[in-house]
Amino acid sequence: MAAEEAEECKCEAGAPAWMVTFADLMTLLLTFFVLLLSMSTLDSQRVKLALGSLRGALGVLEGGGQPREGRREISKMPKIAQGELELMTTLERLVKKQNDKVSNDFIQIGHKDEKVFIALPDSLLFAPGSTDVLPTAYPFLDDLAGTLAEGSAVAEFIGHADDSAPSGYYSSNWEVSAARSLAVLQYVAESGPVQGHRLKASAHAQFLPRTVNDTSAGRASNRRVEIVMTVTSASDRYFYGEAREIREVPPDAPDRKNPPE
Repeated sequence: MAAEEAEECKCEAGAPAWMVTFADLMTLLLTFFVLLLSMSTLDSQRVKLALGSLRGALGVLEGGGQPREGRREISKMPKIAQGELELMTTLERLVKKQNDKVSNDFIQIGHKDEKVFIALPDSLLFAPGSTDVLPTAYPFLDDLAGTLAEGSAVAEFIGHADDSAPSGYYSSNWEVSAARSLAVLQYVAESGPVQGHRLKASAHAQFLPRTVNDTSAGRASNRRVEIVMTVTSASDRYFYGEAREIREVPPDAPDRKNPPE
């Protein structure tokens, strides 16, 4: 009886040999795919376009917020056209190219009221008290002019100043801000070239500041030229549908589809 039990218990202890080989293979595969992921690079511009499209489809609230839990109201998202989104992406590339150089200038890009804007500080464009565009600003303005020339956006150049009294030839900040906006417009128009009917210049002097003028940093932030661009091409309609107006029609109103003979 004891001999029979000894013959039956000849199996080895532990997991089968094939399982160890299989586990090694799975570990190597996992390491391989982690290595591929770490070496991969993502196109940030395409990711931004995809996120913008997803944001429009999911109805993210204005300012990036989300509806509070338990509420069923949906806030209307500001419309961002495909052309506007692509224009912002192009401007971001230009700003990144500028920031890669030795530059401490802060360039702001944004979207408001269905328009794309870029704010250029006066330190990038002009010498103190001057209204002549600096040669160091030519490469950036050349790239900007090329972007406008390739598209169909209408651009408004808006000059801003701080509350300091102007010196030299000009007697008011209206004149300084107007001369600076016009100087940038003329350079962009000639560099593009950009059609004149798509460009205009205006000025706000010191009356639309970004911040208070109590410090030198605040005054420097307020001295700027903003370029506000409106995309007007028929192919740049909203990528999630055009706006539609729904209104009540009186019962006695004539049928527009089937007018009376």
